Amino acid sequence: MFKFNFVVDENILAIMLIYDTKRTNHVLSNEFANYLWDKYHMDYITIQRKRVSKDVIGKDILREVKNQDFFKKIVADAEENAKRIENNLKEKQEEIEEFLSKILKYNKPLPNQTAYILPPYLCHGFSTSRVFPNSFVWGHQRGLKNKNYDLVYIYHEALHSLFPVNDLYETVVENIADIELGKFLNCPNNLQDVHDETRLIHAKILPYWNLYLDRSRKEIEETQNYLNVDYDIDKFEPMRDVLKNMNIFEFGKWLENQDLEKQKLVFTYKLL
Repeated sequence: MFKFNFVVDENILAIMLIYDTKRTNHVLSNEFANYLWDKYHMDYITIQRKRVSKDVIGKDILREVKNQDFFKKIVADAEENAKRIENNLKEKQEEIEEFLSKILKYNKPLPNQTAYILPPYLCHGFSTSRVFPNSFVWGHQRGLKNKNYDLVYIYHEALHSLFPVNDLYETVVENIADIELGKFLNCPNNLQDVHDETRLIHAKILPYWNLYLDRSRKEIEETQNYLNVDYDIDKFEPMRDVLKNMNIFEFGKWLENQDLEKQKLVFTYKLL
């Protein structure tokens, strides 16, 4: 399973402080943000558009942020958060990996992950694998209230490094981490909490997902109730023997070849 290297990278922190000025509660003062915008206009735009990008690493705009007095506290808060998450993971990693091995049905080594940790109040999580292989950015204030929240989402972001980047595989990752692992760790997440663009896909692949996990009829009905999605169980039952013998990568490839647009289900939850 995954091995995590928790890192506090000052360049990543500086980038995220600039990116975070899109929000109304950003850490940088309006005055300083406007100063950076005026002086480093193109680099500022690059960060706002791409978030983490090699194009701005080593640039003066980041040095200016890192030289500010307040930046020391940002680094200290990130380091404290990284240590907290790492300690929490040590307590739960063995049981998490045992659980996920049953979901992935894949026991070969997975790539080591670099977790660029933020202070929890910055509230960001996303894969950076397209920029720095097998890496992601993470930090969220909800992890302070429920330590399992951090654990669910570091695995969520790590899983992204295994799959293509599109809505179908975002849905698969959400199934594995947000829904299945979240429920296992008592950090429940239903379709109302996933990305808006994946809710419909979740409903459409649920019949296949349940069979992939070889769930009994009772377990399928419980899952339907939990996710508020109803469908004709018997209609899909003939696919069980094929799907239950796949691993997660084979299942993903199989889904790619299905015409999900023709999937007819009865949706009992509010999509919008």
